[in-house]
Amino acid sequence: MKSYKEIIEERYDGIEKDIHVYDNIYSMINPIGYHGDKKLRSVFYTAFNYIRNSGVDITKSNILDIGCGKGSTTRFFSELTGSSQNIYGLDLSEYRIQCATKMNPNINYKIGDIVRPLSFPIMFDIITALDVFMHLNDKKEILLALNNIKMQLKKDGYFIWYDAYSSDHFKTTQTQDHSGFHPKQMVELAQEAGFKKVFQINVFKKLFWKYHSLYLIKRIPVSMINIMEQTIPGSPGNMMIMFVKST
Repeated sequence: MKSYKEIIEERYDGIEKDIHVYDNIYSMINPIGYHGDKKLRSVFYTAFNYIRNSGVDITKSNILDIGCGKGSTTRFFSELTGSSQNIYGLDLSEYRIQCATKMNPNINYKIGDIVRPLSFPIMFDIITALDVFMHLNDKKEILLALNNIKMQLKKDGYFIWYDAYSSDHFKTTQTQDHSGFHPKQMVELAQEAGFKKVFQINVFKKLFWKYHSLYLIKRIPVSMINIMEQTIPGSPGNMMIMFVKST
């Protein structure tokens, strides 16, 4: 698999600069981007309400989104909590951080590498990582990143890990630029780094273990896809697993 630094240089600081918003399938003007974002908002609504019902005042929580991209998730976090001053974003892509800062000037953004110490001057109540670990090649990188998150998290803080599904993260080809995880792998890696699983939400579905339901939206109505996700066998398309530090 390609290194995460190659992917940043080639895609996020490279070809992405020249993709018009109309042509970016992940933009909100496109059906995949719109419905993907809608589903993610539902996932975070559930996760943040779990944290809130556990006695945490999320309106006062310091929240960090690692791999924040252009800032859509941090912007949603500021909407959920009613504040932007406690919301932080980290990304290795200089271009994406520039875009995020331009769109959300009151949110705190920083260029940084998850495999290196994060070095924020504060500790966080909640740290999220969406589709970040899928770009890390080997176990050593993953454990370094998980330990960096743990070191920046408060004693009773929450780590939310969202990633694509794969039967085995470490079975890849040299040309791949990402690889998902089996949920069991995510839990085992997190446990090795000192985390304990709280709960899991499966998001989307690989119908017949092959066709990711999100990417069928351009051809099939969402109402039909919802029925297919409930009736057709397969694996999760993506997973969100919430962790706390082990005691």
